[in-house]
Order: sequence, then structure tokens, then C-alpha cells
Amino acid sequence: MEAPSTVITMLEIIKAPWTPEQVKALNEYQEGGWFHPFTCGGDNRNKKHLDGEGVLVAAVYGWVCPYCDYEQDWAYEFMTQPAPAHWGKPACSEQEPDRTRHGEDK
Repeated sequence: MEAPSTVITMLEIIKAPWTPEQVKALNEYQEGGWFHPFTCGGDNRNKKHLDGEGVLVAAVYGWVCPYCDYEQDWAYEFMTQPAPAHWGKPACSEQEPDRTRHGEDK
């Protein structure tokens, strides 16, 4: 049975340097909420990491941590493409979270 064309069957890795268009797309994925973002591989619990995780920012020469000197030179190729339209906005930005225990009535 052939897999649907929208299924990612193998994650291709690309290495920096990246084009400005790729940088824009990579940062959109970082901020989109569809996946956990790439984060600092250094001591990201250090108080210098103001966001608490050291979320990386894409630049032409690779990912950089805005709080320390950590860098990463790879990303997944699919992240340089526009997000599929059916993903829409991240669900967490469109609805209030269910604050009841296991969805039980309040």
C-alpha cells in the first residue's frame, strides 16, 4: 500500500548556510506551535535564558541561541517549505484550554 503524499516518510536534514527565504520559513516553524521548537543544547536552564528554554533563532549561517553562544547547523528540509494549509493556526491559539480534569464537567 502506498503512503499518502502528505505523509513525511523520511526526514531529510539540510545544513547551513541557508537562503533568506529558508531562514524566514524556519523561523515561522519555530514560532508556529506545530512542533516543539529547536532549543539551546547548552545550559538552557541558566538564568540568562530568559524564555526558560533557549528557543533557537534561524540565521543564514545556522541556528543561534539568543542568550549564549550555542549554534546548530542543521534543520529538517520540510521546515523550509510553507506549512501545509490544513494545519492552519496552532490549535492552542484558537481555543481556550480545557481546565477541567480529563474533560469532566465543572
